[in-house]
Amino acid sequence: MKSKRRRAAAGLLAAVLAVGLAGCYLPRDFTAVVRIGRSGAYWLEYDGTLTRVPLYKDIRRGEISGDAREKRIRQAADSLRNIPGFEEVAHTRNGTFEVKYRFQGRLRGADMVTFVRRNARVFSVKSDENGRVTVSGVSLSKQRRKRLKNLALDMEGTFGVVTDADVKKHNADEVRQRDQGVRAYVWHIESMADPSPNLVLQLP
Repeated sequence: MKSKRRRAAAGLLAAVLAVGLAGCYLPRDFTAVVRIGRSGAYWLEYDGTLTRVPLYKDIRRGEISGDAREKRIRQAADSLRNIPGFEEVAHTRNGTFEVKYRFQGRLRGADMVTFVRRNARVFSVKSDENGRVTVSGVSLSKQRRKRLKNLALDMEGTFGVVTDADVKKHNADEVRQRDQGVRAYVWHIESMADPSPNLVLQLP
């Protein structure tokens, strides 16, 4: 009876871990920029790599190979290409993709735009009815960071927010003054343990 319970518990744990990694894309070597104007117009850019964590895990552990591996890679690439804004997607190795992403729009009332997508968030821009806008990166729990580290995964890159709006608070590593009241807020991300980027601004 105890052995059955242990197997059931192990199965449940595996399912929980699978859910924790499902839909997960990890940015690993990247430059990302969010531009927001006082009008609410925004422009998102991402250049770098994204690792599809479940696919990377299965390849690394030898759980898939041959045709099954190639099929999963094609499916992951097609999934990215189907998201508006992805201009280039190329598989490099082990479930990691070199990508180019450009997306623009205008925030209207309570609104949100997310990269990569809502169920696999790397960063997001969210506005409320009062014109308060929050730009934030995903925050990984200590347990999730440990699981990713066990897969030899980490992240490194540069994240920036460029705006002429009134910034209320931020945790950027540096602020660069530009022309006509525009400032660039820059985060230098060296690992998953670094604080997640966060910036709050007010539109007129």
